[in-house]
Amino acid sequence: ALQRYDEALCNRPLAANAATSAAVQSIAEVIRQLLQEEAPNLPGLFRQLVLGSCIVAPLSTAWFGAIEACFRAWPSGSLRTVLAKMVCEQTMFAPTINTCFMGCQGLLEGRQPSEVFRGIRDNFWAVQRGNMSVWIPVNLFSYKFVPPRF
Repeated sequence: ALQRYDEALCNRPLAANAATSAAVQSIAEVIRQLLQEEAPNLPGLFRQLVLGSCIVAPLSTAWFGAIEACFRAWPSGSLRTVLAKMVCEQTMFAPTINTCFMGCQGLLEGRQPSEVFRGIRDNFWAVQRGNMSVWIPVNLFSYKFVPPRF
């Protein structure tokens, strides 16, 4: 199964990433619902599947392709390269994907655009802080040890 996934990442990266992101977003939503002791919410689960496959996957695929192209000449896995990639991600990609995610999620939930913009404005920095607490350590590890195609 891992070999087939690796082949899919090489041959059809967007499709492989869309399937992966849809699965990860859906699993995260099921876990969130269980932890918050909510009744199963199929529309919420479907929204996360759509967000993962249609928003997160294309943006992430483009981002990781671009970041690898930008740092191709740098020594892979060096502390300088890892830190530079992480800083670029946290200053350029994270704000972009978080804003897109919050906006699309709000629209998929049926909120009015003005309400969605207000929600982004009011929650942006809290989301960024949460993002940094999780993704800085994850990215430091992945930029150091995980091959770019994954």
